[in-house]
Amino acid sequence: MPAELVPGEWHFESVRAAWDRLREWDHAHQLQSDAGAALVLLAVCLVFPRTFDVGWVENLGFQAALVLPLIWRRRTPWNVFCVIAVVAFVKWLVTNPLPADVALLVALFTLAVHASPKRALVGAAALEAGVIMASIRWAPAGDVDKSLIFLTGLVLAALFIGFTLRTWRSYMDSLLEQTRQLELERDQQTQLAAAAERARIAREMHDVVAHNVSIMVTLADGALATADAHPGQSREAIGDISATGRLALSDMRHLLGVLRADDQVVGREPQPSLSGLPKLIHGVRATGLTIEFEEAGEPFDVPPGIELTIYRIVQESLTNILKHARHPSAAQVKLTFDAPFVNVYVRDDGKGAMPMAEGHGLGGMRERAAFCGGALIAGPQMDGGWEVMARIRAD
Repeated sequence: MPAELVPGEWHFESVRAAWDRLREWDHAHQLQSDAGAALVLLAVCLVFPRTFDVGWVENLGFQAALVLPLIWRRRTPWNVFCVIAVVAFVKWLVTNPLPADVALLVALFTLAVHASPKRALVGAAALEAGVIMASIRWAPAGDVDKSLIFLTGLVLAALFIGFTLRTWRSYMDSLLEQTRQLELERDQQTQLAAAAERARIAREMHDVVAHNVSIMVTLADGALATADAHPGQSREAIGDISATGRLALSDMRHLLGVLRADDQVVGREPQPSLSGLPKLIHGVRATGLTIEFEEAGEPFDVPPGIELTIYRIVQESLTNILKHARHPSAAQVKLTFDAPFVNVYVRDDGKGAMPMAEGHGLGGMRERAAFCGGALIAGPQMDGGWEVMARIRAD
């Protein structure tokens, strides 16, 4: 028994597997299966002791005519029943009962399983009429009343067993369909979870790489511009580039660690939080951009996931200023604590509107804010510069 399956689940899986194999084989060899069953029934009927005065030609002809149509009983159940009923009626007119009369019950059973319930009931009514005719003429149970009871019981049994099997098959098919649907939904949920995780990692990678690379490019441009006139400042900028590059590599290793195999140890370094904002802003200030950082309101405990969202929004906003703003000289970052919300405000004084289309940066910020039950808007201001405002629910 598989370790992951409890006994009840294992039992159902075994029954389902056996049922699937049986149905597949039966569907693939339906005609051969019915032909084999019909030939076996005919052989049994022919060797059955002859208790009625019937010639061997009549015995062979009528029994073959009654049984052989059962070869096609599941392909055309109504037509087969009608053919057998006609043969039985002719036999009733010219000869005595035969063992092959059981083919009528088999045909009725097939109607109950494979045809519509209406046709099955019509067939049962026709067969009951035959029961009355046979009881009156032959009285196979000794007298008419006993024959009526006995033969009617056989008709009802064939009808009941057929309807029962039909219901059981429908129930099994519905269970199998539900199981397949649940498996499909499970696979879909797994795919959605994987897609969500890939999107989360992509946002983190974008925020980390874009921010640090933007700072490095800005510092490199400054170092190149001051290399001849101010070599000291140039060396200091190069040192900042080195430190920023090492920080970017460390963050990337941490993010890529979640993609390792389960049997490998993944680093559990703390995620950025609100306490890391001063360091983040100090790093951006090294590029020459003046940043005013302010906190207002009464601070309260913010969950780590919300702190990471706020940190990434501020980080991405500053990155966009470095990458896209036209000649910015200063920026403002403000956090307002308004329990249970934290309002984030970032603005620069660039000249004219920031030439930035909706991409991974803005889209990622909006996704982060929406995931926390908040909202984010961003756009150019009438007097120049770009403004980002977010309201994050932090309870």
